[in-house]
Amino acid sequence: MRNIKSKVIRFAIADSDPVFRQVLVSYLCASLERKVIFCASNGRELFEKTKMLGTDILIVNLFMPVLNGIESVQLIRKLNKNVKILAVSSVFQPELLPLLQRYGVSGYCSKSVRDILHAFTQITNGSFFFEEHYFDQWKASELILEVNKAEMFIEKLSPAEVKIVVLCCQGMSNREIAGKLHFSIRTVDTYLSKIFTKLDIKSRHELVKLAYDNGICRLICSHSEKGYCELDSPFLLEHA
Repeated sequence: MRNIKSKVIRFAIADSDPVFRQVLVSYLCASLERKVIFCASNGRELFEKTKMLGTDILIVNLFMPVLNGIESVQLIRKLNKNVKILAVSSVFQPELLPLLQRYGVSGYCSKSVRDILHAFTQITNGSFFFEEHYFDQWKASELILEVNKAEMFIEKLSPAEVKIVVLCCQGMSNREIAGKLHFSIRTVDTYLSKIFTKLDIKSRHELVKLAYDNGICRLICSHSEKGYCELDSPFLLEHA
């Protein structure tokens, strides 16, 4: 991410609270290297002004009337792929983070002058800024969703079937699975047939994809001397 090379950093603020806009402008413009280009009270106004007026950074409240922050950012990205965007909100919504990253947002922080000033500085220096507790909450919520999906998945399968699914994800053949679980090859074939029926699929490829999509198996890249990705599943030990 490149830093902003111009001597004067041109910025705009989109927030429905006029007092907050005024306070934030006064703090940001305390530095002669920063210049406010415009302020907007809603997402539609932000989009229309962005079309006419060039800026380096947009500070966008995600919760605005007429057109919310996400919708306005989406439109702005079609218009301008280079402007840096700092998203702010009083209420954290973890499900928005993937969308913000998809639209190339440079940062996301709480709606406080102190946090915005810090994030603004980081972004102008060429860095990304995602407030740590926001990011941690997002990761925690993602983990909860993954566990819930996995539990719904394994409710359809027996413990032995879950183990076979995990070993399929490791790329083991039916013979190798049989040796690992001390089953006959015919028993493994029977289990796989039952698994395919329960999950309404027809191939190992579909089975492995479904397992990864539902959090049963995931690849974790090892940072050890091995230098390759190892398969990890929370159900290997649980169903051993």
